[in-house]
Amino acid sequence: MSSLHSHEVFQGEDDSLLAYLHPPELSSSPPPGFHLISLGLEWSSVPRYIIISDAAWKNDENREGLDWSLLQTTLNDNVGKGGYDFGSASSAVHAEALACLKSLKWALKVHLTSVEVYTDSFNLVSMLQGDSTQDIRLVWTLKEIRNRGKLFTTCTIRKVDKNMVAGAHNKAQLAIGILKNDARGVAFPRFLPLDSLVAVCLIYFLKINA
Repeated sequence: MSSLHSHEVFQGEDDSLLAYLHPPELSSSPPPGFHLISLGLEWSSVPRYIIISDAAWKNDENREGLDWSLLQTTLNDNVGKGGYDFGSASSAVHAEALACLKSLKWALKVHLTSVEVYTDSFNLVSMLQGDSTQDIRLVWTLKEIRNRGKLFTTCTIRKVDKNMVAGAHNKAQLAIGILKNDARGVAFPRFLPLDSLVAVCLIYFLKINA
């Protein structure tokens, strides 16, 4: 069963679980791929690893789902290819910043030294470049992203077209659904491998509809 079909099965159970806000970002932005910032110790146009990062945010309850995964990997299977998380965020861009931060934390954990993070958030990259924000939670998240970025030999955060992060966004939506059910008292493990995220969702919904 494909991840897309699994997502459709999950979504069909309760559309409200997957409601999210990802508002368009209105700006005179450069073409996708040309808006970026380098945070690492050195600059490189050819990173060794590319991480796809995205978030989904439900504004009425400030819930967020996060997902990150390697675009291509030659890593040992025991290391994994990415992960997901869920929790709360103050805004859509804050959720995107948290996804980026989780990407960097995971990359450091598995000892990657040269990475580029793909995000579809123009505002996130702009804020990392120095644009101001009054959101104190976002300010601290941006600061932590910059601090983590300095720990890599090369680390670039690049704005890309939303189609390039579509897979991560679908899984981030699933993570929001897991958060809602976790709040109802259904315990789910966090930071599962990506393939397990879809499996957990399917097992849960098959169980409650048995």
